[in-house]
Amino acid sequence: MLDGIFYDLGERVTERINELSMTHDYVSGVHYALVEGGGFLQNGLGLTNEQCILLNTLERANMQASHTMGTAAYMQLVRQRGGPVGRAD
Repeated sequence: MLDGIFYDLGERVTERINELSMTHDYVSGVHYALVEGGGFLQNGLGLTNEQCILLNTLERANMQASHTMGTAAYMQLVRQRGGPVGRAD
């Protein structure tokens, strides 16, 4: 009886881990898209090494442009840009 309960709990844990992994991948993609579109966040996510390098570079450039130009002017430029600057995966 206890073996059955432990097995059931193990299956539920595995299911939750898979759901968390899928959610993490989704959030990573949203962060990547946000940064390519001109935004920035301050957290690292599970992307490929190449994507992390591009993400960090774009994020720093976006923050620097925002601080240099001022938020209003920067956001106007982002809205005019209309699409991602880099290669979106």
